[in-house]
Amino acid sequence: MGSFVMIVGVLISLFIAFNGYKLRAPFDLLKLLVGVVGMIVLYSLYLYGQTTPLIFTPFIPFIKGLIKFIPSKFYMAMAVAVILAIVIYNNYSSFSSPFGTFLFYTLITRVLLYYFNISSSLTILIMAVGGLLALLLKLLFKDQFTIAISAVGGSAAASLLFKTFYYLPWWLFILITLLFSIIALYIQYRSWQKG
Repeated sequence: MGSFVMIVGVLISLFIAFNGYKLRAPFDLLKLLVGVVGMIVLYSLYLYGQTTPLIFTPFIPFIKGLIKFIPSKFYMAMAVAVILAIVIYNNYSSFSSPFGTFLFYTLITRVLLYYFNISSSLTILIMAVGGLLALLLKLLFKDQFTIAISAVGGSAAASLLFKTFYYLPWWLFILITLLFSIIALYIQYRSWQKG
């Protein structure tokens, strides 16, 4: 089961790395949905005074642990938020794309703060700055931002799966990420120029 999940994860990650520009519309919806649900999860953690619900583990155990941790009354809020996000995405796409970018990268900033064990009274401010910075880059560079983020993010995800599954050292993870990123950026950039 572990090798199957790793292989599928690597294939999906590399597909995103090499085709992110072509997938920008589904990415906008995905960022909005993940951002909205993630913010509700963060709010529930904050409301109940929990800063770390569980340690970072492989994806499936992490999700199972998170499901056990979140109070059941927040599931209805998540369902309503997902429905509203889909309605907003379908009817107000000029608003939903920047809003989803802001929420998603605010959430990513929080995950990075947690992962690197950075705790501060300015956490919410740092999260907002991370989201606003990503939003600013998205508004300024539009397609190039999507190309860069999908190429580097997909490459890093695939490399992290290789590192975790084969117990590779960090320097090899960085080298594989750079290699995949350079190839993916080149392929996506050529596709963007033709389109």
